[in-house]
Amino acid sequence: MNQTQMNCSGRNHTSQRKTWKFILQLNFDVIITVAALLSSYLVLRAFHKFQNLRTASNIILVSFSIADGLLALSRILDIIHLSIRYNATEVKYLLRAPVLKEVSRTFTFFLVSVIILHLALMSVERFIAIKFALTYHTIVTKRRSRIVSIAMWLWALVVTIALPKLRQCFLSPC
Repeated sequence: MNQTQMNCSGRNHTSQRKTWKFILQLNFDVIITVAALLSSYLVLRAFHKFQNLRTASNIILVSFSIADGLLALSRILDIIHLSIRYNATEVKYLLRAPVLKEVSRTFTFFLVSVIILHLALMSVERFIAIKFALTYHTIVTKRRSRIVSIAMWLWALVVTIALPKLRQCFLSPC
């Protein structure tokens, strides 16, 4: 019992802890999302504004930045899911939450795949720049950078679509 003669060790205390956890997680998610979107926007703005930044290696960086910005947008789906789950008092909201979570997971998997492929591509591009310094500009061109970047996005899309189907085939007969 406290000074107001109310029991704080019961359900009300757990509810307050849940509320504070929700508020902290929501604030953290919003701050990270805004920071990621702002940084991606700044990269795209600089690339668009300054002609001398439009190089083959920066094309890869811009594609990477787009994926990073979209990943930040996918956090918005998680924020919505978190809010629905926290405020869910009716059955219809509880039924929508798993669908939203699955869409968010799939979209996040796709974007993380794109980001990992772009990191690998940046590593290969840097290796070429060091190993073949004199012929770098003939090997890594703007056109090839665009083609490889698009291929990375398409490859990640194919993997994202095919992987659940393959998992179902391995778990049960096709």
